Amino acid sequence: MGWGAAVRLRLSHGLLAGFVISVFGYGCLVAYQTGIYPEARVPFWAGLWLLGCFAAAFFLGYIVVAMPQGRRRRCLKKKCLTNYLFRKRLLIRGILSGSIRGGRADLKTSPEEIERLMSVVEFRKTFGEGRAADEGFGAYSEYVLKNESEFRSVILQLSLIVRQLDAILDISDTANPDLQEVIAEVEEVLFSARLPYANAGEVKRAAGLLYSVFAGFSLTAGYRDYDPIERAIQSL
Repeated sequence: MGWGAAVRLRLSHGLLAGFVISVFGYGCLVAYQTGIYPEARVPFWAGLWLLGCFAAAFFLGYIVVAMPQGRRRRCLKKKCLTNYLFRKRLLIRGILSGSIRGGRADLKTSPEEIERLMSVVEFRKTFGEGRAADEGFGAYSEYVLKNESEFRSVILQLSLIVRQLDAILDISDTANPDLQEVIAEVEEVLFSARLPYANAGEVKRAAGLLYSVFAGFSLTAGYRDYDPIERAIQSL
Protein backbone atom coordinates (compact mmCIF):
# COMPACT_ATOMS: atom_id res chain seq x y z
CA MET A 1 0.00 0.00 0.00
CA GLY A 2 1.36 3.38 -1.02
CA TRP A 3 1.80 6.36 1.27
CA GLY A 4 -1.19 8.23 -0.20
CA ALA A 5 -3.48 5.22 0.10
CA ALA A 6 -2.39 4.66 3.71
CA VAL A 7 -3.18 8.31 4.58
CA ARG A 8 -6.59 8.10 2.94
CA LEU A 9 -7.35 4.90 4.81
CA ARG A 10 -6.46 6.44 8.19
CA LEU A 11 -8.50 9.57 7.42
CA SER A 12 -11.51 7.43 6.59
CA HIS A 13 -11.10 5.55 9.87
CA GLY A 14 -10.89 8.84 11.76
CA LEU A 15 -13.99 10.21 10.06
CA LEU A 16 -15.87 7.01 10.85
CA ALA A 17 -14.98 7.16 14.54
CA GLY A 18 -15.86 10.88 14.68
CA PHE A 19 -19.19 10.17 13.04
CA VAL A 20 -19.99 7.46 15.58
CA ILE A 21 -19.15 9.78 18.49
CA SER A 22 -21.20 12.62 16.98
CA VAL A 23 -24.26 10.44 16.37
CA PHE A 24 -24.12 9.00 19.87
CA GLY A 25 -23.73 12.42 21.45
CA TYR A 26 -26.49 13.93 19.32
CA GLY A 27 -28.82 11.09 20.25
CA CYS A 28 -28.22 11.71 23.93
CA LEU A 29 -28.88 15.44 23.47
CA VAL A 30 -32.13 14.86 21.59
CA ALA A 31 -33.27 12.33 24.16
CA TYR A 32 -32.62 14.81 26.94
CA GLN A 33 -34.40 17.71 25.21
CA THR A 34 -37.47 15.64 24.40
CA GLY A 35 -37.70 14.38 27.97
CA ILE A 36 -37.15 10.74 27.19
CA TYR A 37 -35.18 10.47 30.39
CA PRO A 38 -35.60 12.71 33.46
CA GLU A 39 -33.15 15.41 34.46
CA ALA A 40 -32.20 13.42 37.51
CA ARG A 41 -30.57 10.85 35.26
CA VAL A 42 -28.41 13.38 33.40
CA PRO A 43 -25.19 12.21 35.13
CA PHE A 44 -25.94 8.67 34.04
CA TRP A 45 -26.40 9.61 30.39
CA ALA A 46 -23.42 11.95 30.50
CA GLY A 47 -21.31 9.12 31.84
CA LEU A 48 -22.71 6.83 29.17
CA TRP A 49 -21.76 9.37 26.52
CA LEU A 50 -18.22 9.60 27.89
CA LEU A 51 -18.01 5.82 27.90
CA GLY A 52 -19.10 5.78 24.29
CA CYS A 53 -16.41 8.33 23.46
CA PHE A 54 -13.75 6.21 25.11
CA ALA A 55 -15.01 3.10 23.29
CA ALA A 56 -14.93 4.94 19.96
CA ALA A 57 -11.42 6.24 20.70
CA PHE A 58 -10.28 2.70 21.50
CA PHE A 59 -11.88 1.43 18.32
CA LEU A 60 -10.21 4.20 16.36
CA GLY A 61 -6.81 3.39 17.85
CA TYR A 62 -7.27 -0.28 17.05
CA ILE A 63 -8.22 0.13 13.40
CA VAL A 64 -5.76 2.96 12.72
CA VAL A 65 -2.71 1.69 14.64
CA ALA A 66 -2.99 -1.96 15.69
CA MET A 67 -4.55 -3.40 12.55
CA PRO A 68 -2.11 -1.78 10.07
CA GLN A 69 0.84 -2.81 12.23
CA GLY A 70 -0.47 -6.37 12.38
CA ARG A 71 -0.90 -6.51 8.62
CA ARG A 72 2.58 -5.06 8.08
CA ARG A 73 4.07 -7.61 10.48
CA ARG A 74 2.34 -10.52 8.74
CA CYS A 75 3.36 -9.31 5.27
CA LEU A 76 6.96 -8.77 6.36
CA LYS A 77 7.04 -12.19 8.05
CA LYS A 78 5.78 -13.91 4.90
CA LYS A 79 8.19 -12.01 2.68
CA CYS A 80 11.21 -12.62 4.92
CA LEU A 81 10.44 -16.32 5.30
CA THR A 82 9.95 -16.82 1.56
CA ASN A 83 13.17 -14.98 0.71
CA TYR A 84 15.19 -16.74 3.39
CA LEU A 85 14.04 -20.22 2.36
CA PHE A 86 14.82 -19.36 -1.26
CA ARG A 87 18.37 -18.31 -0.40
CA LYS A 88 18.80 -21.26 1.92
CA ARG A 89 17.94 -23.61 -0.94
CA LEU A 90 20.49 -21.85 -3.14
CA LEU A 91 23.16 -22.25 -0.49
CA ILE A 92 22.31 -25.91 0.12
CA ARG A 93 22.48 -26.57 -3.60
CA GLY A 94 25.93 -24.94 -3.62
CA ILE A 95 26.97 -27.05 -0.63
CA LEU A 96 25.87 -30.24 -2.39
CA SER A 97 27.60 -29.29 -5.62
CA GLY A 98 30.79 -28.25 -3.84
CA SER A 99 30.81 -31.40 -1.70
CA ILE A 100 30.45 -33.62 -4.76
CA ARG A 101 33.31 -31.82 -6.48
CA GLY A 102 35.27 -32.04 -3.25
CA GLY A 103 35.13 -35.83 -3.26
CA ARG A 104 31.75 -36.93 -1.85
CA ALA A 105 30.23 -39.44 -4.25
CA ASP A 106 27.27 -40.26 -2.01
CA LEU A 107 25.43 -36.98 -2.68
CA LYS A 108 23.38 -35.62 -5.54
CA THR A 109 21.93 -32.20 -6.38
CA SER A 110 18.33 -33.28 -6.93
CA PRO A 111 15.35 -31.17 -5.74
CA GLU A 112 14.38 -33.99 -3.38
CA GLU A 113 17.85 -33.99 -1.81
CA ILE A 114 17.76 -30.21 -1.36
CA GLU A 115 14.34 -30.39 0.33
CA ARG A 116 15.55 -33.16 2.60
CA LEU A 117 18.53 -31.08 3.72
CA MET A 118 16.28 -28.14 4.56
CA SER A 119 15.74 -30.03 7.83
CA VAL A 120 18.47 -29.35 10.39
CA VAL A 121 18.31 -32.97 11.54
CA GLU A 122 18.90 -34.34 8.04
CA PHE A 123 21.59 -31.76 7.34
CA ARG A 124 23.39 -32.75 10.53
CA LYS A 125 23.16 -36.45 9.65
CA THR A 126 24.56 -35.81 6.18
CA PHE A 127 27.38 -33.40 7.00
CA GLY A 128 28.03 -33.84 10.72
CA GLU A 129 30.25 -36.92 10.49
CA GLY A 130 33.67 -37.47 9.00
CA ARG A 131 36.96 -35.73 9.65
CA ALA A 132 38.83 -36.32 6.40
CA ALA A 133 39.01 -33.63 3.74
CA ASP A 134 36.58 -35.54 1.51
CA GLU A 135 34.13 -36.47 4.27
CA GLY A 136 31.31 -34.69 6.07
CA PHE A 137 31.37 -30.94 5.62
CA GLY A 138 35.11 -30.95 5.01
CA ALA A 139 34.67 -31.76 1.32
CA TYR A 140 32.72 -28.56 0.80
CA SER A 141 35.17 -26.47 2.84
CA GLU A 142 38.09 -27.75 0.77
CA TYR A 143 36.25 -27.02 -2.45
CA VAL A 144 35.42 -23.45 -1.41
CA LEU A 145 39.02 -22.89 -0.35
CA LYS A 146 40.17 -23.72 -3.88
CA ASN A 147 37.41 -21.76 -5.65
CA GLU A 148 37.25 -18.03 -5.00
CA SER A 149 34.01 -17.60 -6.97
CA GLU A 150 32.16 -20.04 -4.73
CA PHE A 151 33.32 -18.18 -1.64
CA ARG A 152 32.13 -14.86 -3.09
CA SER A 153 28.77 -16.44 -3.93
CA VAL A 154 28.37 -17.52 -0.31
CA ILE A 155 29.27 -14.02 0.90
CA LEU A 156 26.69 -12.48 -1.44
CA GLN A 157 23.91 -14.71 -0.14
CA LEU A 158 24.90 -14.06 3.48
CA SER A 159 24.88 -10.29 2.91
CA LEU A 160 21.36 -10.51 1.48
CA ILE A 161 20.21 -12.67 4.39
CA VAL A 162 21.63 -10.32 7.03
CA ARG A 163 19.56 -7.46 5.61
CA GLN A 164 16.44 -9.46 6.39
CA LEU A 165 17.71 -10.26 9.87
CA ASP A 166 18.14 -6.56 10.61
CA ALA A 167 14.55 -5.95 9.45
CA ILE A 168 13.34 -8.73 11.75
CA LEU A 169 15.09 -7.21 14.75
CA ASP A 170 13.56 -3.81 13.95
CA ILE A 171 9.98 -5.13 14.30
CA SER A 172 10.58 -7.79 16.94
CA ASP A 173 8.98 -7.06 20.32
CA THR A 174 11.23 -9.41 22.31
CA ALA A 175 14.93 -10.12 22.43
CA ASN A 176 16.15 -13.07 20.39
CA PRO A 177 19.59 -14.25 21.58
CA ASP A 178 19.84 -16.95 18.89
CA LEU A 179 19.22 -14.46 16.11
CA GLN A 180 21.57 -11.87 17.60
CA GLU A 181 24.31 -14.50 17.80
CA VAL A 182 23.83 -15.42 14.13
CA ILE A 183 23.86 -11.76 13.07
CA ALA A 184 27.09 -11.16 14.96
CA GLU A 185 28.73 -14.16 13.27
CA VAL A 186 27.49 -13.14 9.81
CA GLU A 187 28.76 -9.59 10.29
CA GLU A 188 32.19 -10.91 11.30
CA VAL A 189 32.31 -13.08 8.18
CA LEU A 190 31.22 -10.19 5.95
CA PHE A 191 33.76 -7.87 7.53
CA SER A 192 36.65 -10.28 6.99
CA ALA A 193 35.43 -10.98 3.43
CA ARG A 194 36.25 -7.40 2.42
CA LEU A 195 39.79 -8.53 1.75
CA PRO A 196 40.59 -8.81 -1.97
CA TYR A 197 41.31 -12.51 -1.63
CA ALA A 198 40.01 -15.37 0.49
CA ASN A 199 42.43 -17.08 2.82
CA ALA A 200 41.86 -20.27 4.74
CA GLY A 201 40.62 -18.43 7.82
CA GLU A 202 37.82 -16.59 6.03
CA VAL A 203 36.75 -19.70 4.14
CA LYS A 204 36.60 -21.83 7.28
CA ARG A 205 34.66 -19.14 9.11
CA ALA A 206 32.09 -18.79 6.31
CA ALA A 207 31.73 -22.57 5.96
CA GLY A 208 31.43 -22.97 9.71
CA LEU A 209 28.71 -20.35 9.82
CA LEU A 210 26.68 -22.16 7.15
CA TYR A 211 27.05 -25.42 9.02
CA SER A 212 26.08 -23.96 12.40
CA VAL A 213 22.90 -22.37 10.99
CA PHE A 214 21.76 -25.24 8.75
CA ALA A 215 22.65 -27.91 11.34
CA GLY A 216 21.16 -25.94 14.24
CA PHE A 217 24.46 -25.68 16.12
CA SER A 218 25.29 -22.98 18.65
CA LEU A 219 28.46 -22.50 20.65
CA THR A 220 26.38 -21.65 23.72
CA ALA A 221 23.47 -24.10 23.37
CA GLY A 222 24.97 -26.95 21.35
CA TYR A 223 22.85 -28.73 18.75
CA ARG A 224 19.21 -27.70 18.41
CA ASP A 225 16.52 -29.20 16.20
CA TYR A 226 15.69 -25.94 14.45
CA ASP A 227 17.18 -23.34 12.16
CA PRO A 228 17.67 -20.22 14.35
CA ILE A 229 16.97 -17.82 11.49
CA GLU A 230 13.83 -19.62 10.38
CA ARG A 231 12.65 -19.87 14.01
CA ALA A 232 13.16 -16.13 14.51
CA ILE A 233 11.09 -15.30 11.42
CA GLN A 234 8.34 -17.72 12.43
CA SER A 235 8.10 -16.14 15.89
CA LEU A 236 7.24 -12.67 14.55
